[in-house]
Amino acid sequence: MSDTADLVRWLTNRVAELTGAAASEVPVDQPFNALGLDSARLTALAGELEQRLGRRIDPTVGYHHPTIAQLAIALTTAIPAVAGTRARPESEPIAVVGLACRMPGAPDAEAFWRLLDGGVDAVSPLPPDRCAGTPGLPPAGTLADLAGFDAQFFRFTAAEADRMDPQQRLLLEVCWEALEDAGSPPERLRGSDTGVFLESRKPSI
Repeated sequence: MSDTADLVRWLTNRVAELTGAAASEVPVDQPFNALGLDSARLTALAGELEQRLGRRIDPTVGYHHPTIAQLAIALTTAIPAVAGTRARPESEPIAVVGLACRMPGAPDAEAFWRLLDGGVDAVSPLPPDRCAGTPGLPPAGTLADLAGFDAQFFRFTAAEADRMDPQQRLLLEVCWEALEDAGSPPERLRGSDTGVFLESRKPSI
């Protein structure tokens, strides 16, 4: 098994290769996302660690231990951060402490409640930019301002934001707003057992 110092060196060099930085410029105590590693690269890095260490590594290990130093320590201790090492209770209480949403005719949860309370029908004719030049399309419930995404705030370039699926941009915004509504700044959640879970549903016809 590699010792901690050896794994720190390997991780530092690998992060430098992935981000195009010099190894001497990669701080071991900065979060991976601040170093330029996205979720896809972190998952791939976990796969490389599996091959290097010769044992099963949880693909989300980079989220639980979000710096090079923390990850190296976790993987070289007697009880490494691998899948299935911690027992979970069969059931846990759930409390909804924050809420955010985007709905047709309602840009946030407060506006949505007002829409429901007033019995407002949010179905309307499609705006010109959604018709794609096709006449005769039926009215629909649509979201406004899909292009109004603060790329710099979420650490994306303008070119990256343009290539993103609008649903991904909305997801980032709504997740952030839900955390704000819950009074849970992301800085306080860093390194904790916190995740984002998505359910994809086909629209009913």
